[in-house]
Formats: sequence, C-alpha cells, structure tokens
Amino acid sequence: MPTTNTIVEDDILSNNGALAVSLGKPAGLLPDDRKFVLRTITGFLLLKKSEVVYFQYNDDLRSWQVYLTENRVYRLRTCITARNILNISVSFFQANQLIIVNVDHLASIDTQLHCTFHPPYNEINITISRRYFQKLKESLEII
Repeated sequence: MPTTNTIVEDDILSNNGALAVSLGKPAGLLPDDRKFVLRTITGFLLLKKSEVVYFQYNDDLRSWQVYLTENRVYRLRTCITARNILNISVSFFQANQLIIVNVDHLASIDTQLHCTFHPPYNEINITISRRYFQKLKESLEII
C-alpha cells in the first residue's frame, strides 16, 4: 500500500530508495508522468515512468536492474524490492517473479502470455506467468 506522507527533501533516502518526487504533496502512485527517484548503486536516478521499459531481477547480483529507453540499464540498490517498484506507478505490473513491465510500452499479450512491445522494443522477449496474469486481468478492464 503506498504511503500518504508528505515528501520533504530529506526523505529522498527513505522508503528503500524508490520515491515519487512530489515535494509538498502526498506521496504515492504517480498519476501522470511526473519524475520519481530510484537509488542506484552509484547514486540517484531521476526518471519519468515513460522512460522505463521494464525492471528485471538479477539473481547473481541480488538486485533489480532498470531497463530504460535508449538502451540504458542501471543496477538498483539491493534494498529495493518488487513492492517498492510496483508502488511507484499503476503502469508497472509484475509479469513474473523476475520481471516488472511498464504496461505503457506493451502492444499486446498473446494467448501463450508472450508480451509484444511497441517498436523499437519489439525484440524484447517476456512471458507473463499464469499467477501474475490473473492479477493483471483483475487490474485491467478486459473486454
């Protein structure tokens, strides 16, 4: 559940590294494309949700990596969890245990639960697990 505390500048280091930047306003899910902050292993990354294609958990490094537009990849701090990432925006959904996708970049999901992304990301190969697909169906309006 997202917090409803007011963010002040000193809070950038709280919430395990993932915060919506909304100084003086309630923190929580980003309703639009406002910037948010992610803690990487080298510092802070200010992003808009439209810049995020997907997140992938790397078992070897024991941390999440964020894959951005223009083929940039950043390793996040180990304290950031899937829940932290999912609480940033309603556009982020968990496809399987290791992948969180930005639904804004998805073009379609086929009957085998393979994701097709809008170009230039159409070469990305991600499959949604049945467990997480049920949660996705509940959150989307499917006709």
